[in-house]
Amino acid sequence: MMRRRRVPAGAVFAAVAVVAAATLAAQLLVTSTGRRRLPATVPAGAAAGRLALSPRHTRQAAAASTERATSADRRPALGSPGLRCFDTLGTVRDPRWRHRPQLVVVGASVTAGTGAAHRREAWPYLLALHLGWRARVEGIPGAGYVRPARGGGTIGAEVASLHLARQPPQLVVLQGGHNDLGVAPAFETAGVEGVIAAVHRQAPQARIAVLTVFRGTASPAAADRTDRTIIAAARRADPAVVVVSPLQLHWHYPTIADHLHPDQAGEVWLASHVGRRLAEAGVVHVAGGSRGADVDVSASCAGGGNA
Repeated sequence: MMRRRRVPAGAVFAAVAVVAAATLAAQLLVTSTGRRRLPATVPAGAAAGRLALSPRHTRQAAAASTERATSADRRPALGSPGLRCFDTLGTVRDPRWRHRPQLVVVGASVTAGTGAAHRREAWPYLLALHLGWRARVEGIPGAGYVRPARGGGTIGAEVASLHLARQPPQLVVLQGGHNDLGVAPAFETAGVEGVIAAVHRQAPQARIAVLTVFRGTASPAAADRTDRTIIAAARRADPAVVVVSPLQLHWHYPTIADHLHPDQAGEVWLASHVGRRLAEAGVVHVAGGSRGADVDVSASCAGGGNA
């Protein structure tokens, strides 16, 4: 049997003392430099990799930086060259504009901004910004003159909710028709006439325009039938009504994947073309007071309105 070799106690204590001294030296090094020194054998790239933020944190930091950079310019001064389309809601409600004419747009998803980069960049706000008018916009996807939106009401209910008599507008644009495809003409006629009568009661001095059916992928025959019904009813209710019919004007504009709702470029396109029809009718006046001139909404927004 082999006998175990005994290690002298002094050697053990010496080893422990060496380890303790090394540990203390390392701690002092960290304290004095404020950071840990990596061994010389670690490549510089590896050191940088350990200190870099993860992609998720990088994105969060970038988003926070962007938020701080843009928060100060969300309500720019009127006439500021840095005005963005995103600021249209704050701009058109700015109290310094209280004496400007007021545009009210009531409708369905095309008014609500479905497909726009932001609801404040939908065509009603872009048009109001270009004209220098104040804007009130009420759009509920799915609303029609007869058919209510899911969880919401009809276009008539939207008009009632605005209480137009409190702040009478100069112009009211009613946008609807697609959601009423297939509704019997008699019911559609009653719905349109009822809404126009309600506008006249609340704002008797306001001009009214109807922006009618956007067909999308719907049946051409059904879309045309509803479009003609709305136009006839509107003209009976108000002989001075301005009719803007995308079907009769053969409008083709950039859309999102559903081929119905405008994308951001389409929002600019709609604002320009609705403005053109209103100018031709003498309801609004573009720069220089000329009627029928192009309403170049993209010029109102830095960067061309994301178009």
